[in-house]
Formats: sequence, structure tokens, C-alpha cells
Amino acid sequence: MTLTLRCFAVVLMAAWSHPGHAAPVLNASGFGPFTIGMPLASANGHLHTKIVPTPERLRANPVCDYVPVRDFPGVAFVFIDGRLARIDVARRGYRSMDGVAVGDRQDGAMSRLKDARRESLDHVPGGFTLVREKGAQTNALAYQFYGGSVKRMIAGDKRVIRYAEGCE
Repeated sequence: MTLTLRCFAVVLMAAWSHPGHAAPVLNASGFGPFTIGMPLASANGHLHTKIVPTPERLRANPVCDYVPVRDFPGVAFVFIDGRLARIDVARRGYRSMDGVAVGDRQDGAMSRLKDARRESLDHVPGGFTLVREKGAQTNALAYQFYGGSVKRMIAGDKRVIRYAEGCE
């Protein structure tokens, strides 16, 4: 790779992690440079405000850590055994690969997610989740709806996106 291409790649990665630049897009495998399965140290390499793991004694589950990402307000990462397993987006300003965002009206979002499977959202009366997954892939993208709009978008390992909140 030439020096010019390397410089361009560095600038592009820096732009993803700077507030005020185009927001990363959420997909089943990640969020911008953050990919499901990457270690915490690699994720921190893309952040200005580093993630500090929660002490195990303070976690609901000792191998699972739910942490807000200060560089991206409204975004949280779930690390299991030190690897990124789930990405939660609960604030406007970020879009999924389907063009859906938190705050979108239910009807409009659902029209973009026609191939998604509907599941109940047990901890929210009247709420439901639409899950998009492809065959044998281990990751999926989920959209939580209640009150007539998208409230949360979740990407990651199929087993972990079904946790009600973070690590539970």
C-alpha cells in the first residue's frame, strides 16, 4: 500500500471517531470501524475517549460488560469475555444499513424491514422487535418498537441481541 493510501486510511478512520463527522452506519456485523468479535483494545484504538471496563464485582454478569461509548452519545457496547458482542443504538443521529433510525415512525420503518421476523418484547407492554438475519450467519440486526416508533437498534451475535438490557 502506498504512503498516500495509508494516510487516506488513517484520515478516514479518524473521521469516523470524531464527533461532527458523518456518523457510522449500523449493520449486523458492526458500526463503522467497530466489528462484532473485536477485542476491547482494538475498539479503544478507534476512540478518543477510551472505554474503561467495569470492575467484575460491579457487573450483573462477571463475563459481560455493558458500557456507554462517550464518543458516540446514545451508543453502548456489550463486551463478553473482552470481545465486542453487541452494539446498542438508542438515540437519534445514527442509521442502520436499512436506512432506519431511532425515532423513525413505526409504519415507515416497517416498510423497510419487510423480510424481518417479528418477536415479542416481553419487558415492554405493547412493544415488539423486528429481527433481520441471514441464514447461518451468527450476527443479526434487531429493531425495537414501542409507542409508535423505533426506540432502539441492536446489532451483534444472535444470542446476545435477545438480552433484555445489556447483559441480562
